[in-house]
Amino acid sequence: VVTIDTLHLFPETYSFMNDVGARYKAMKLSVYSPNGFYDRPEFDEHYSSNLWKTNPDKYAYLSKLEPMERAMEDMRPSALLTGRRKTQGGEREKL
Repeated sequence: VVTIDTLHLFPETYSFMNDVGARYKAMKLSVYSPNGFYDRPEFDEHYSSNLWKTNPDKYAYLSKLEPMERAMEDMRPSALLTGRRKTQGGEREKL
């Protein structure tokens, strides 16, 4: 199981990730975050805390796309399931 940590998730999401890891110890939960960054302050200091506003394409690439590409390369999955829901708005309504 792979999850992408954008380093900008809600505290509840981090808590959920920890709970899942603790509950399903036999499951390997692989967490991928922006390449070379391990926490939000470090990322924000390098790119700015408003990158998602000032350059949303760059933010999406660094925080979401690149980590997912790396996960796919590392894990070589035969299937992909996503947690995105069409009720979450935006382009997701087409899912």
